Amino acid sequence: MGFRRKARELVVQTLYGLLYEETSELLMELEYLEKYPAILEIVALENHQESHEQILQFADSLLKNMIPAMEEVDQIIIQHSKGWPIERIAKLDLCILRLAVYEMMLLKTPAPVVIDEAIEISKKFCAENSSKFVNAVLDAIYHTNIKVTP
Repeated sequence: MGFRRKARELVVQTLYGLLYEETSELLMELEYLEKYPAILEIVALENHQESHEQILQFADSLLKNMIPAMEEVDQIIIQHSKGWPIERIAKLDLCILRLAVYEMMLLKTPAPVVIDEAIEISKKFCAENSSKFVNAVLDAIYHTNIKVTP
């Protein structure tokens, strides 16, 4: 497994940890930006990644830049998860989708890479059907937003 996949796994686990932190809805972005480094450190320790600088730097960069864009990312997810309001999406699935949509839409990471990574991470951490749901949402986003863009 490459360092980017491991970093993505740490990002997903950190995002999941943030969901259970007490935060004000109005100050969520600011509080997430303040809290994520400590959670990332704990997750890295639990996964024995605390000494892998390249993994931690990539994970930190993703989180630091993704958190301010989370509202925009969530809107994209809402538009393409037909019949699934964001509150009904399993929390871990949502974390995977947030990272994937951020990378695909805002970082312009190639969609096939992002979708494959998201599916593999969901197979590792989520319920059996999660990978199908994640794939369906990301595929809809890809076909609607990316393929039509010249």
